[in-house]
Amino acid sequence: MSNDHTHGLDVLAVWNDADPAHEAEYHRWYWEQHLPERLSVPGFLSAYRYQALDASPKFFTWYFVRNVEVLRSPYYLERLANPTEWTHSVMPWFRNMIRCACRLTVDVGRGISGTVVVARITAGADREREAVVRSLRESLSSLLASAEPVSITRAQIWETDRGISDQRTPEQALRGGADRMIDCAIVLHCPTADAARATALKLGATLTPSLAGAQLDGPHTYTLLHTLSVVG
Repeated sequence: MSNDHTHGLDVLAVWNDADPAHEAEYHRWYWEQHLPERLSVPGFLSAYRYQALDASPKFFTWYFVRNVEVLRSPYYLERLANPTEWTHSVMPWFRNMIRCACRLTVDVGRGISGTVVVARITAGADREREAVVRSLRESLSSLLASAEPVSITRAQIWETDRGISDQRTPEQALRGGADRMIDCAIVLHCPTADAARATALKLGATLTPSLAGAQLDGPHTYTLLHTLSVVG
């Protein structure tokens, strides 16, 4: 696997459930309107939507952005302040929303795999965050050193910028209540569902003893639904 590099990109990450009675239209809204709308915002580059294999919440969507500042740019905030009529209908169907503007601080490997393993971590206090991130980096290095050569094709650490993430906008208000935030996530891309499940077990065993004082949510496994990018 290639050396650690971040490609100069950052991430908007969203995890959520959806009202089962409206799930079909929720998917149609995402594909027909929401993703194209978001990718029309300058600085949004690509979008990836996943569904749970063994995970909660059920859905996971993330975007590559040119840098995290895109997520408080006038262009993006204008969209959040003016949700479409369809968005007005769909947003109340979101449940258990976690939304984070993230700095991509570790990015090893390449490509986007059909299955991912995700571990979400929240520090016990702000002063503990640096120690948590340091533990994550050490745990990830240990995991990659012991992994089978083709079991993990890309490994990332996303660190939440809470100041940018905490946006009280008209679109957010449609969901009702505040969105949750985490402090960081490890995202591992795996070529198969079996590889993802095996990797999730190893990641959990590696992280659990190293995160004293922090809350570990996961690891979870997700399978890719579809992608979209500004070049097609």
